Amino acid sequence: MLDKISGFAIEPILLRTTTDLIARLANPCVLVDKRQHIASANLAFGELFGLIPAHLAGLPVFAVADGLFDRPELRALANGGAGRSWQEVQDLELDFDVPDLGRRVVSLTTVAIQADWFDVGVSLLAFQDNTARARLAGERAALATAIDQAANVIAVADVHGALTYANPAFAQLAGVPEAQLIGSDVVQVLGRRLAPTGSDDPACFVCVDGWSGRCTTIGGANHLLDVVSAPVRDPRGKVQGHVIVGLDITREHRVEDELRREVADRAAVARTLGKIRRTDSLDDTAANLCAEILTHDGLDAAAVVILWGPDKVVPIVAIPDGPGFRAQRPLPAAIGRYLRARSADGPWVESCRGAHATAYGRELGAQRLSAVATLPIIETNRQVGVLIIGATNGGPASLIRRMPSLVEFGALATALLAEPLAARQADAVRQQELWGLIAARAFDPVFQPVIELATGEIVGYEALTRFHDGSDPGERFSAARSMGLGRVLEHATMRAALVQASALPQSAWLALNVSAEVVLSGTRLRRLLAGESRQLVLEVTEHEPVADPTAIREAVVKLGDRFRTLRLAVDDAGAGFNGLRFILDLAPDLIKLDRSLITEIENDPARQALVVGMEHFASNMGAQLVAEGVETEAALSTLNTLGVTFGQGHLLGRPQAAVEWQPASSPPRRRRATHG
Repeated sequence: MLDKISGFAIEPILLRTTTDLIARLANPCVLVDKRQHIASANLAFGELFGLIPAHLAGLPVFAVADGLFDRPELRALANGGAGRSWQEVQDLELDFDVPDLGRRVVSLTTVAIQADWFDVGVSLLAFQDNTARARLAGERAALATAIDQAANVIAVADVHGALTYANPAFAQLAGVPEAQLIGSDVVQVLGRRLAPTGSDDPACFVCVDGWSGRCTTIGGANHLLDVVSAPVRDPRGKVQGHVIVGLDITREHRVEDELRREVADRAAVARTLGKIRRTDSLDDTAANLCAEILTHDGLDAAAVVILWGPDKVVPIVAIPDGPGFRAQRPLPAAIGRYLRARSADGPWVESCRGAHATAYGRELGAQRLSAVATLPIIETNRQVGVLIIGATNGGPASLIRRMPSLVEFGALATALLAEPLAARQADAVRQQELWGLIAARAFDPVFQPVIELATGEIVGYEALTRFHDGSDPGERFSAARSMGLGRVLEHATMRAALVQASALPQSAWLALNVSAEVVLSGTRLRRLLAGESRQLVLEVTEHEPVADPTAIREAVVKLGDRFRTLRLAVDDAGAGFNGLRFILDLAPDLIKLDRSLITEIENDPARQALVVGMEHFASNMGAQLVAEGVETEAALSTLNTLGVTFGQGHLLGRPQAAVEWQPASSPPRRRRATHG
């Protein structure tokens, strides 16, 4: 490296001479003139900083590469202004973040270029690339830190077995400070070796070919270690020492013993689980499971809780049923949120006593429990409930030791209860939706005319329901019945239909679809129909099984005594649960033939014969036929020919709002069938 270059006190000559010199140097160098502009840079400088030397000449040194060299320590060396050389410095450590190349660690030496004793302001900046060395030093430091912090026992011994290094884990396990371990005999520190071959030569810890196995003590303490010893060789292959790595498996060995005990415990649990079966009742199955859990010693309480919503949780079974935890009594909303959030992380055990007990733990502590295990019940990745198992004595540790067995109970709870719990949740959601639909009156009545086929006159209207969400009415009513809300929905839709029907011609009768359950309810239906002056027809659907049709007829007769007239119809005849005996016992005034009997009747002699028979049957019992689903002129003509009295279907009139059937806005449609 140059110290000073003497020459003429003429800057251009000095610059040219120095440029030729640095071009031949291996170290990265750059020449800066008195204006702080780069006069020249060699290839090594360009490679170090990712620059093209030829493009640098004449550029301000502090503006190069978006100010890469514009740093306070470099500006300080520049002596604050043009016309003077940089302050000389040797091996100044610097690091740069070079675009696309990353971090560069360098040392900088600056030399003032002078002619005799005259400072012409020209400086040579010579760099030494220390990036690789810095990286290696960092890796070595990281490795040393990792070894020091490793949980494994790590030591180094010389060829004679004397320790030259021991990491903190080794010293902690040995119970001796690290400094005191250095120079100790590794055999004395590690203790007796367990060799699978039966030999017991402790010197094998530092044998030439290395060794792996177990030793039973370290520093006189009772520990079980897995040990590996490997020789360290010089380039000629001569052994210079040994690296010894040990893993303390004492705890794992104890865990193995505990696991054997747990296997036996779980086998007993499995025998118990084999006794429990799912029943038709969710509550009964949950009660059987909880009762069986309590047959195990140390398990003193059990409960199954359903998660209704974000913060609503309700025990469906709790044994024992006590003040803090009672079946069918919702728990506080805060506990509901806690259970749902905590269950997302899987089973857990917590204390019911002490300052650290949660509100949930304290709630269960009212049952005199010391700890509880909570096991989520999952159905298709969705939380539907939890199984809670409590212990009176022993605290959380007593349940933690038995957690594998408790998890088995949790798995059985999921298998037996997840699906019915999810179904109950879904029913609750549907019930809430249905109540909302009823409260918001999210439906509209529409009316379809019933036509006297011989004259084409409208003689009545059937009230139907259309839901705002577009759901199928039949499916909606069926779902309501399955949830126990069938009568509520029927009453709501009938009430709406009666209100809207006031816009229909008074001369036409109004048919209302009712279930047998609503007819037999009596009082509620009587109040609903009170004040109606028009002729009403109650259509009892044949899609629902009816145990006693005679009782329905008697209920209608009683209702009819309070109104001007009330007629009875059987709906969907020929498509439901009941047959001719049902119709005979019901003795309806109208028999509505299901659309399945009318479709393609013009081309089906068997259907025609059936309708003729039904017409004869109805006539003899004083009833009239109504053909549903009349969609074509051919079907209409055939039904007229067969002598059917009334018809209903899209050909004769589509269902629409009552106001659409007012004579002023839409005259009643008449359609007379042609014969021939």
